[in-house]
Amino acid sequence: MFHSLKTDETNEEYYLFEGGYMKEALKKLWQDESAQGATEYILMLVVVVSIAMVFKDQLKSIITGKVESLGTSIQSFE
Repeated sequence: MFHSLKTDETNEEYYLFEGGYMKEALKKLWQDESAQGATEYILMLVVVVSIAMVFKDQLKSIITGKVESLGTSIQSFE
């Protein structure tokens, strides 16, 4: 059974017959970088969230101290 695969960019036509031209199709898929930027942003977000979860208690105490210091500074300004 033959299956036809057409690409939008070049209108090249590949015929797949039980994996006969699968190497070309996989090479085109590997070289496609259209979603690379989104994947990188997602991975960076996962890393940042993971770090925040690991250091949650330390971050909470630092932020609480800064907010209290800011509140004291604002009260002394009045």
